[in-house]
Amino acid sequence: MGTETFAMIRRLRSWIRNEAGAAAGELALTLPLIGTLLFAIIKFGIVYNNYLALTAGVANAARQFSIGRTVSTPASTAASTLTSSAPNLAPASLSITATVAGNSACINALAPSGTTASDATCLSQLTTAAGNAQSATFTATYTVCDLVVMGVNFAPNCKLTASATELVE
Repeated sequence: MGTETFAMIRRLRSWIRNEAGAAAGELALTLPLIGTLLFAIIKFGIVYNNYLALTAGVANAARQFSIGRTVSTPASTAASTLTSSAPNLAPASLSITATVAGNSACINALAPSGTTASDATCLSQLTTAAGNAQSATFTATYTVCDLVVMGVNFAPNCKLTASATELVE
């Protein structure tokens, strides 16, 4: 082997050992993973915020519903309380049910936007249950639960549900 060959081998070794640009390569490999994690955290935060808003709204609506025998439209008033207590939730995506003293639901799958509840049935059940240590349960399901990150749905068919029970007064 000649000296030119040895010189070429030395240049090749120094080129292989050269670490210039290694940081850029590592960044190119880790950036998609870090981006995915960041977007997943943001999406989960939004869904958790929706759940907290739904829980608080259902608690307020259950309280309003339990004292609803004082108004002529207890179901509609409770549904309005839910939508006003959770303004960031889409009313059309809410499904509400309510029972009084374990009876069949006086509100069954009420969507607060544009659908009227059976206020007369609820009022009758609330009046009968008042003073008898009976409870009213108010449940709402929110069907918009988007946990799609980078084209992967981490929670298909996700629904958020909250329920609250109050003593009928």
